[in-house]
Amino acid sequence: MLSPDMNLKALSFYHTSNKILLPLSALSYINYKYKLHYDSYVYPVTTSLIGYHSYLSTSCIITDYLKPPTLNRIARIVNAKSHLVAGTGFLYYIYQQNKEM
Repeated sequence: MLSPDMNLKALSFYHTSNKILLPLSALSYINYKYKLHYDSYVYPVTTSLIGYHSYLSTSCIITDYLKPPTLNRIARIVNAKSHLVAGTGFLYYIYQQNKEM
């Protein structure tokens, strides 16, 4: 799945979930500010959705601006690996924080 911008289902989910991204981010902020203790429900979903949007957006930029095939492939691999590592790290951090509560 190095080219999610070429997959119609991935793009459809991207556009559908785009409508809930801002309200979900606002809900995360309200949860944090007022200490509502819904961290284990709100934060992982928000983090995953933001990570997905970032991954797909970066893939679209790679498609538009990196034309040499070798450079394009390297950028896609770096994009996938960096988003996977960052997303996993954020989710692990959230899990550790919620385990302490």
